[in-house]
Amino acid sequence: PSPASAGGKGTQGRRIFPSAGLLTLPRNGRKASVVSSIDVKRSRLLPIVLGSGLLGAVLGMAVVGFGLFAYAFLQANDNTFPVWIENDGATPVVLKQCDPHCKRFMDQADLVAGQRVAENTVVDIPNWWQVNDQAGHTLGCLPLLFGRRHDNAVVRTSQTQDCPQ
Repeated sequence: PSPASAGGKGTQGRRIFPSAGLLTLPRNGRKASVVSSIDVKRSRLLPIVLGSGLLGAVLGMAVVGFGLFAYAFLQANDNTFPVWIENDGATPVVLKQCDPHCKRFMDQADLVAGQRVAENTVVDIPNWWQVNDQAGHTLGCLPLLFGRRHDNAVVRTSQTQDCPQ
């Protein structure tokens, strides 16, 4: 015995293997196939699962990225501390904070003899300060570079080094 054959126009001689999700219903004298809601849900499940997985991965990466940024931000605050720059010479000087090559300048402080100014620096990050006399001649540079946080650190203008090139 063979599986049930469907009678009617256009289906004679063909075998139809009924599926649990496929129903054949007569409609206007013709056979029509209707897919059950179970199959529709299954067919839509794959994009939903893939989309949810992708969305979960993106959100997970965003959360991890935000956490790393927040941790780095908090660490930077823990590693930032003031350093006193003191003019221990007999004449006024002009301090200019500069980039790692001392070609561009960001901040400036004028110090008379014996005066000091507090400038923030960060552990393990060089913070260059060019020391100039009143006429604008470069006396040298102070690299505020510390391997760990130092409370009440004082750097004197007499400790200048060659400026970076």
